Amino acid sequence: VLTADMHWTEDKNDAGFVAGWLQSANVCGRIVTSSLWGLVMQRHGPKPVLAATLFGLLAGGILFSFCTNLAGAMCIRFIFLGMFNGWPVLVAPCAAAVAGDARQTQVLGLIIACGSGTQLVGPGIGG
Repeated sequence: VLTADMHWTEDKNDAGFVAGWLQSANVCGRIVTSSLWGLVMQRHGPKPVLAATLFGLLAGGILFSFCTNLAGAMCIRFIFLGMFNGWPVLVAPCAAAVAGDARQTQVLGLIIACGSGTQLVGPGIGG
């Protein structure tokens, strides 16, 4: 709906295709930097990396809300919401540190379930 409302596509039938490109920008950004976030975490610890990635995601969310063209939206999603999205890399080591080896899989499963739930509920609320 966003892609059609912003007139990023001429035909409403193509709105899903353009929305898919926007989501692909996120994934491509993660592919580029996931291993780098892991290396930075090993060197500096999880807290500064989580802080940096969360501030990057916050900035990306704010900047994305002001986008008026498709190219700018894709760049912001690639850089801020993709490349700065380092928390998926940090989830497993943090879960192991918090829950220990015995409950690591349960905690990691709960984190993934909560993330999936937000991906379902968020669009339902936002439209």
